[in-house]
Amino acid sequence: MKNIVTASVEFYFKGEKFLPSITIELDKHLKGNAVLDSDNLYSFIAKENNIGMYSYEFEMMQAEAIKFQHVEGFVENYIAEGILDMKAFEARLA
Repeated sequence: MKNIVTASVEFYFKGEKFLPSITIELDKHLKGNAVLDSDNLYSFIAKENNIGMYSYEFEMMQAEAIKFQHVEGFVENYIAEGILDMKAFEARLA
């Protein structure tokens, strides 16, 4: 069974609301001891939504929490109020 989530961040920049997101197949990203922490997730979200890594817009995005939704698989058991307990999920995969 695949574990798929949509990670999104809602933030405001120059008075405009932004809601960039990405859909991630967690199993694929975590194979081969890859790390999927919040820093990596912000970078993935920025890259997929054409947000510069060295921009004020990126800094504003990083100031807000990543929310997880549209969940498939047993990863659902590790999400509470939109927050993913990545360490517990990774331990389950180990």
